[in-house]
Amino acid sequence: MKTFIYKTLAFLAFSLILITAIFFLTFSTINRKASFVLNENIEYVILGHSHSEYAFNDALIKKSKNLSQSAEAYFYTLIKLRRIISQNKNVNTVFIEFSNNQIDKKMDSWMFGEKYISEKLPLYSPFMEKEDIDFLYSNSPVYVRNTISKSFRKNLISMASFNLNYIDRIGGYQKLERTLKNIDIQDLEDSFNSTKVSSIQGELSDKNIEYLEKIIALCMLKNIKIYLVRSPKFKYYPFLKNEETYQWVKNTKFGEVELLDFSKYPSSINEFADDSHLNSQGATKFSKFFNNLIENGMLDRMNKQDYINSQMLNDS
Repeated sequence: MKTFIYKTLAFLAFSLILITAIFFLTFSTINRKASFVLNENIEYVILGHSHSEYAFNDALIKKSKNLSQSAEAYFYTLIKLRRIISQNKNVNTVFIEFSNNQIDKKMDSWMFGEKYISEKLPLYSPFMEKEDIDFLYSNSPVYVRNTISKSFRKNLISMASFNLNYIDRIGGYQKLERTLKNIDIQDLEDSFNSTKVSSIQGELSDKNIEYLEKIIALCMLKNIKIYLVRSPKFKYYPFLKNEETYQWVKNTKFGEVELLDFSKYPSSINEFADDSHLNSQGATKFSKFFNNLIENGMLDRMNKQDYINSQMLNDS
């Protein structure tokens, strides 16, 4: 009986050691071998959540790559950006969406909510540093533990199939084909008037704001130019109600970084998919406009926003 117990314990110990070894080998291999390499002509990278994902058609913006992804908190953007910078020496400029909802307390759920951890952790876990893991686990231990096996399984499959090109997994321009119609306006106005948003400092997502600060610090450390951008918004976008707080955060936290504000870009109702996203028609028009600004030296101008405002007026 004792012999059986010893053999069973030895087998379990061996199995545990083997699984642990495979686990660390999988993540270590992906960490070393994964490719985030862009075309060598890419100089501009666009990052953010769905607002920039649907607004910037990088096929129409020279030397650019849009790597925005829907529902992406800055925590995950930072992990992605570290790899992009380290593997693409040609990238010299980062545009990152800074919209009104990204300061809101709801952004915490984009980092720690079950849905988002289940989606993001398997993708980004091989590239997380100890600080990232500690941060995520300390704020959401249950969901992290519940996602470990899923993360291991997906990454093991990626390693075994040599599927280690990550550029197509971490974001990109997406088209929205639906169109906002006049019949929707009253509903949008009613929603705008009834929606409550975080408008005081205590209701803000301090953690999301903190990780934008880390993104900015990383770019400055690597001598990469960084600009905050705000893509076009419909006039009844509910989070515009926190504009005063938004400007306070911008000025107190990111005063050294220029904001290129296109929120009032003259898009027609037919160029919006909803109150916060351009459709493909709107993205085409806006992306051509953005490309022209860059080609005409916007980034070399002292008063960039004045230039943007004058050109938006001309484009209306």
